[in-house]
Amino acid sequence: MEKKKITEKWLDTLLEIKKSFDEELIPAQIEEVEDTNRLMILFEDLASVGTDTMGEFFFLPAGEGAQVQVFMNVLTVDVDIDKDRLSELFLAINILNNYLPAGAFLVDLSGGYIVFRHGYEMSTEISDKALKESVDLSMGLSVSIVKDFAYMLLEVSGGERDAESIVTYFNA
Repeated sequence: MEKKKITEKWLDTLLEIKKSFDEELIPAQIEEVEDTNRLMILFEDLASVGTDTMGEFFFLPAGEGAQVQVFMNVLTVDVDIDKDRLSELFLAINILNNYLPAGAFLVDLSGGYIVFRHGYEMSTEISDKALKESVDLSMGLSVSIVKDFAYMLLEVSGGERDAESIVTYFNA
């Protein structure tokens, strides 16, 4: 598919999704970034009460004639990571990632954040309706994973939980 046509399709999809967040009074905006657009959504209390999570949702730029497009979900949990607990947090992330159905958590040491990343691959020939549905499903899955599991990592970072308790959680 022609690059210009596909980037217009991406923007239309993101604008349509943004509209639904606007209707729910959830802060969202679209910004143009290097050959693509990024939908930014601020989620309050998603990972834990009193903790903000910034969602960034965008398509990776595709070359001319690309047959595959990748939709990225990046959710950054704003947390003060206790540096003394880093090794336990790394172990907890490794254990948790083993059980996730998609995506992965990581630690961004430059900013001290816990980040969840998930990429969803689909054909560039997908219909507009199927594209929006696929993006909605991908975003919903990522938000759900952060909501359901990031609190465990926050508890490990804060010393309220050890990494092995995550194994126990999944094997209970």
